[in-house]
Amino acid sequence: MSPIIRAFFGSPTGSLQYVFHCAAKRTATILDPVWNIHREAEAITTQASDEILAYVATENLKVLGVFSEDEEFMLGEIPVCVMFSPGHKLAATTYVVGDAAFVHDTLMMPESGTSRADFPGGSAKDLWNSLRAILDLSSDTRLYIGHDYPDSGAAPEYMATVAEHRLRNRHVKDGIGKAEFIATRAARDATLTLPERMLAALQVNIWGGRLPEPEADGHSYLKIPVGKFDPR
Repeated sequence: MSPIIRAFFGSPTGSLQYVFHCAAKRTATILDPVWNIHREAEAITTQASDEILAYVATENLKVLGVFSEDEEFMLGEIPVCVMFSPGHKLAATTYVVGDAAFVHDTLMMPESGTSRADFPGGSAKDLWNSLRAILDLSSDTRLYIGHDYPDSGAAPEYMATVAEHRLRNRHVKDGIGKAEFIATRAARDATLTLPERMLAALQVNIWGGRLPEPEADGHSYLKIPVGKFDPR
């Protein structure tokens, strides 16, 4: 069974958000919606989510909720399985939806390889195990990634099949073993700087995508620790 898939791209962070649904039953799930953070004023708005909700309304879709690890259920007439996929972050999840899988921040496009594993709760060893489970899916499974960073003026890319990754993914194609992957990933991660919005994103993620509770003055605050992280 093949879900209908609509991707939404957020250029400031390279974030890919998805709505997938069953054409027969019009039941849908939303994956990875994001807040819009305007750093110049630390303002938060909902343009990205509003675009998704407008699409859901236009398509007359009924949105289902969030699921547990290893849960299996039906999205209309399409089977869905939830896979726990730690490595990039502790809480990463893959959703296998019929002949497609949404792999969040495990894989990038084949030319870019895989996502970094040096974030809090990340582990190159865990990422390897998660990647091998994903790449053991059927070879024609379409894998939808969580981020892309296209050159200026270029359209984002967000899907390649299991077979394509096993053939040409620069970090985990067939023939690359666990030790080589871990060494390559560690060497690459050592050169990367902390993403610009990382400290804000971690705190919002801890709250399950919600903002922190308002303090006594009625405002929510994201805390920025001074001197805690390496400035590289």
